[in-house]
Amino acid sequence: CLQSYIARTSNLRKPHNAKQLLIGSTKPHNPVTSATVGRWIKDQLREAGIDTSIFSAHSTRGAAASKAASSGVSIQAILKQGHWSNENTFSKFYRRESASERNPVESAVLAITDSESD
Repeated sequence: CLQSYIARTSNLRKPHNAKQLLIGSTKPHNPVTSATVGRWIKDQLREAGIDTSIFSAHSTRGAAASKAASSGVSIQAILKQGHWSNENTFSKFYRRESASERNPVESAVLAITDSESD
């Protein structure tokens, strides 16, 4: 996949960006910054329905596992997929509840209010 990307962008690579993996698609095709990559990842997390107020680009592993848990995936399946041997490790360092999980009554009331305004 990366080799394909590098091959497809070879005509855009010049001395100022030749050693950079990710480069911009618009002229002057500058190297992409870590902040831009972080924003791209956070945008994808948001599109996947993950609460980006509690998850960042750096915490995608925990975000995916927490989303799976809140969607009803068994803890054993999550531990296996995430290569965690202990549920405590997942719970302590990776599992985060979304606002709707922390306060289900408030979320339900807001959902009713939103549906009535449609």
